[in-house]
Amino acid sequence: MAPPGSNSFPHAFVTGVTGQDGYYLARLLLGRGMRVTGGVMEMELADARAIAEEIPGLELTAFDLRDGDAVRSVIADVRPDQIYHLAAQSNVRATWADPIGTFDVNSVGTVRMLEAMRNEVPGAHFVFAGSADCLDHEAARETGVTPDTPLRCTNPYAVSKASAIQMCQCYREQHRLRVSVAYLMNHTSPRRPEAFVERKIVRQATEVCRGRAEELVIGSLETTRDWSWAEDLVEAMAAMGGRDRAGDFVLASGRTRTIGDWIRLTFTRLGLDPERQLRIDPKLNNRGDRAHTFGNIEAASRELGWTPQTSFEQIVDHLIDAELGADIQRV
Repeated sequence: MAPPGSNSFPHAFVTGVTGQDGYYLARLLLGRGMRVTGGVMEMELADARAIAEEIPGLELTAFDLRDGDAVRSVIADVRPDQIYHLAAQSNVRATWADPIGTFDVNSVGTVRMLEAMRNEVPGAHFVFAGSADCLDHEAARETGVTPDTPLRCTNPYAVSKASAIQMCQCYREQHRLRVSVAYLMNHTSPRRPEAFVERKIVRQATEVCRGRAEELVIGSLETTRDWSWAEDLVEAMAAMGGRDRAGDFVLASGRTRTIGDWIRLTFTRLGLDPERQLRIDPKLNNRGDRAHTFGNIEAASRELGWTPQTSFEQIVDHLIDAELGADIQRV
């Protein structure tokens, strides 16, 4: 592919590089010989410096999605071949606390990115980290969600992502740009914030195992999600960005699990007793939470040559190992 910039190696620009997906994606792309620049807000500089030390070769630049002129200036300066737009306010509870700010970053910020691409590097490939949370899972219960599943949003995060997804598709059709959407389902790693339920489960369980807590407290055992391993999903996003043509894909494991599955495996691994060390408190359930179905990954497997490599059991083990390792270091 002929690069928009002057560098002979493909150059990727990654927003949200201090987050879980940005970290793994930057590391993956650098390992493939690409040049990678990550955009970071001033408030993230401490995290950015830590990541730069962990990932040799990663370049960083100041970047604020809320400033359209600044966004365009950075894209004009970096001139990337591939743009991976991962930055977002993704904590659902936080989006209820600041729905206006959420929409400005997640939706309008994406439009600022698209405008910068259109004006500065129209030959680049833009990959947007969308969310399957904005789809109607009930309507797709038998087949799994696909990019054609109707929208159904129940929180500001989902609404902002749905708006951004549709703008990506509009820019692709109207301006003939290579803009692809990854409909991401729940994916995790030790780098995912601890506010997310699977991280909470593993953290609380290891605290019980260490004698620092008496029990794990959870809102429900029945909540269902399609969980994947983050490193698997960034492999698919990199495959999307390396294609000559745009396309939208659901990236997931292709099966659902419950909170009860997480707890059963975690308790078994740590030798805990659910009869004595587990308590259900319905008050902890998220307001507006709904049942989810699985992601249909047939198109991603067929067109990207991608399948997730990490089983659910391995995901649980990885998080436990990481938590125990961190725990040991804190002792």
